[in-house]
Amino acid sequence: MLFPPGHPEGQGPRVQEGEARRGRLDGGAAGPRPRRPGLRPSHGQGPRGLWREGGGRPLGGAAEVTRPRRIEVIPVPVRRPIEPGDDLVEALLSACEEQGVSLRSGDVVAVASKAVSASQGRTIRLGDLSPGELALFISRATGLSPRFAQAVVDEAEEILGCVRHAALTLVSGSAVPNAGVDAKNSPPGTLTAWPRDPDGAAWEIREEIRRRAGVRVGVLIVDSGLLPLRRGTVGLAIGVAGLEPLRDYRGLTDIYGREVRITELDVADSLASAAHLAMGEGGEMVPFAVLRGAGVQLSDGFGKGDLVMDPEECAILGSLMFSTCPGPELTRRSLSGRSP
Repeated sequence: MLFPPGHPEGQGPRVQEGEARRGRLDGGAAGPRPRRPGLRPSHGQGPRGLWREGGGRPLGGAAEVTRPRRIEVIPVPVRRPIEPGDDLVEALLSACEEQGVSLRSGDVVAVASKAVSASQGRTIRLGDLSPGELALFISRATGLSPRFAQAVVDEAEEILGCVRHAALTLVSGSAVPNAGVDAKNSPPGTLTAWPRDPDGAAWEIREEIRRRAGVRVGVLIVDSGLLPLRRGTVGLAIGVAGLEPLRDYRGLTDIYGREVRITELDVADSLASAAHLAMGEGGEMVPFAVLRGAGVQLSDGFGKGDLVMDPEECAILGSLMFSTCPGPELTRRSLSGRSP
């Protein structure tokens, strides 16, 4: 696989994935949580505003808001499932030609994570898994099969808790159920795991599109995710390349002239949700979608690092894991007794 300058792959010795996971999952001391690669020490750092399709000021810092034109989401179906070793860019370009879709500079190409995983051979044979003690515990807590639970243990970086049918896990900075492991649209007797290095895969797809089609696009690797207290799935950008994943509104003003102090728009996941709607969750056979007219800021960077935060900073996980507020019983009693 090709890697851009600054990619961590190959930059000196690295802790093996299994070693890093064992430190967190077997109950032993893991030490302080390391900052994940690509996380910003503070807001506003890093290259922003490198290039914008169609001109205009970049949407970083206190830049002006540029209203997007009409946004189009174009599903690109294929005739057969993606298989190990398949050339994803060739599959994309062939499907686009068949559907009469011409890629343009400024487009964002969304690729289903299952398609990337399939091309990488990231299928797991259930018969090859031997459940350990932690997997058996998770199986009892969730109702997942012991072998499925073992796959979750193998793929997760941290396991935060369990409910019926799912373990909440951290993978590559994202809180996702079951470490992204899924049996849906996986060959019989197998599970499919998340792609290896989703950001690197997105960067490689983007570079190959530029080389073969001569257009400059952004690329998202899209999987399904969940929102707290909402039923159903939404799109999640687990890999990003060629576009700025955040639009920073801090320093701008709202419609009443008040300064915006904390708001940043999650561009990558917003586009991923639009693509997810076009791709579907069943047998649609739509591993690609083209998003056009979204007014994204293209760049030569890669990675979702700007999107990712530590749990301590997260309004949801931080409140549940590290809250200094009164306990839930006291809070419920106080809220239930207040005047309407």
